[in-house]
Amino acid sequence: MENVLKFLPSLGTLAAVVVTLIVVRRLLDRSEAKLSGHQFRNQMVMILLTATGLLVVILVVPMGDTMRGQVLS
Repeated sequence: MENVLKFLPSLGTLAAVVVTLIVVRRLLDRSEAKLSGHQFRNQMVMILLTATGLLVVILVVPMGDTMRGQVLS
């Protein structure tokens, strides 16, 4: 039970990142219907947000400093 509680903030952060990505994707798809030719821009926005979200999740996961440094490098 104690191990589950240690990962609770990480799971919350992961859920927030996933919801944010879904919402942004829907907003970009809606704006794309009005403005054609913005597919590349939308893909770059999504890739940057996904990379940022992955970095945030890695920083929140409970692990030692040495392991975190290895994962980030």
